Formats: sequence, C-alpha cells, structure tokens
Amino acid sequence: MGQGRLSDRVWRLGSYHSAVYLLRGDGRAALFEAGIAAVAPLVLAQLDGLGVPREEVTRLVISHAHADHAGGQAALRAGLPRARLVLTTASRQFLEKPATAARYAQEEAFTSREVARRDGLALPCPSCLPLLPPPLAEVPPGHVLDLGGLEARLIEAPGHAPGGLICHLPQEGVVLAADSAGFCTRGRAGFPLYFVSYRQYQDSLAAIAAHQPAALGLGHQDCFSGRAASAYLAATRDNLEREHLAILGGLRAGQDPEAIAQGLLERYYQDELTAYPADSILNCSRLLVRRSREAGPGKGA
Repeated sequence: MGQGRLSDRVWRLGSYHSAVYLLRGDGRAALFEAGIAAVAPLVLAQLDGLGVPREEVTRLVISHAHADHAGGQAALRAGLPRARLVLTTASRQFLEKPATAARYAQEEAFTSREVARRDGLALPCPSCLPLLPPPLAEVPPGHVLDLGGLEARLIEAPGHAPGGLICHLPQEGVVLAADSAGFCTRGRAGFPLYFVSYRQYQDSLAAIAAHQPAALGLGHQDCFSGRAASAYLAATRDNLEREHLAILGGLRAGQDPEAIAQGLLERYYQDELTAYPADSILNCSRLLVRRSREAGPGKGA
C-alpha cells in the first residue's frame, strides 16, 4: 500500500515500504512517522496533491528512534516551514548521540536506495542528517495532540524501542501502530520486533487490540481494517509466541545463541525485509534471542 485513506481525517502517505500518516484537523495537521529519506520528497508531493498547505502541518511525530522511522525528518522539515519535531525524551537522547548519527547514515542510505529502487522513487536520495533538525518538542507518553477538532493520543509502546509511541485517534477509530504491531510481509505477520522486551511488546499488542481499531496503520507495507485488523493482530501475537517458545526450546536444548540468531536470519531475510542490511537484521535476531532468554517461559508463553 502506498497512499490511501484510513478515515475521514487520516491518510497513509509514503511508499509501500515506508509509511507516513497525515492527521488533518481544522486548519492544523500533523504527520505521524518520518519514514526514510527517500520517501520524503514523495510525501511532500502527496501533501500538495491532496491540497494540504504545507504550512498547515505543524507537528512531525517520531514514533521511535530507529533509522527507518527517523531518517526522513530532515528532508521533511526542510519542506514544512512550520513543522516541529515531536518525540519522547528517550528518543531524543538516543538520536543525539554522535555514534547514532554515524551508524544511521550508513544503514539509512542502504535502505533508502533499496526502497527507491523497489518503489520507483527518485535518486539520489536526500540525506537523513541531521537526525534532530530544530525546532523540536519533547512530550511524555500520553500526550494528546490537539489538531482542531481532532485529537491524537500518543501512547507508550516500549517493547520495540525505548521511548516508542503509537498513535490512537479515538474519534476516527484509527490506531497507528508504527513497529509495535509487527512487520508485515506480503500481508502476513512477519519478522518479530520485540527488541527491548518480549513481555512489553505483547502487552502493547494486547492494548492495540483492545482499542478494536476500525483501521490499523503499520509502519511498513500494509494497513488493515475491521475484522482484518483483528485477525492480523491475533496472527502477530501468535507468531511472536511461537518464535519466543522456539528460541527458548533451542536454548534449553543447548543450542548456541548465535546459531539460533543465524537461523532466524536465514528464515526471515527475504521479501520486504531485504530492504535492510543483512548485518542489521542479524543484530536484530541476536536481540530477539536475548530478550526471549530474559523473559523466560512465564505466564501465557
């Protein structure tokens, strides 16, 4: 899915691989997600095509501090004269580290080139730097954006990334889940994303499902509505539990953690996930092994 409408006041912009969401109230608008740098020129053109004045966009919300969700903010800010970055303190602290900028510039350049090639976007891609173009506003989880007749609630979702946020628009029946509702591969639950905590990630999934969203927007690939949204969330929850238990089973059987991580990479590194560097996905697989070991079998696993 590229551009599409989720509700009367919420649109999915960006390209198939990288989503940016437009939230439009009465005379005020926000973007939730910055996506990658390659997609920023497309998003600006999509706003123009929808007849949304660029000065109407006053907030650019960073869901979490990963390169594929924070890489587009410099290029977007350059085209949105009144937009202010909105992010949590944890996200700001991570993005301001010099080591983060150096690593993200390399990772994001790879993904931007791949997505541009796959989605037919213009090359060369804009730079992802700086990662924190001013002005910016730090907000706590639970903060509500007042967009003039439209409220966007920024809800804590810490299982994927420190300081992570999802966005709930109760008036629209929409939940924008970023990477807190899995990575969708060809319309199905894909690579697990519990990089901080397996338990917290499952709790976030349950909280998203409890909202019974009429429309569910992910950070990548597809969106879902109605029963399809509920079915996708349930499938994602079940897939995570299967992988978690499989990792624990391998560890109990004496398998080397690195071998388990390599096995995850071999099974999942295909289709949409190959838009990311293989070494980055291997590091993510190592995190999954570590987080499953930390969580243990526990209740409900």
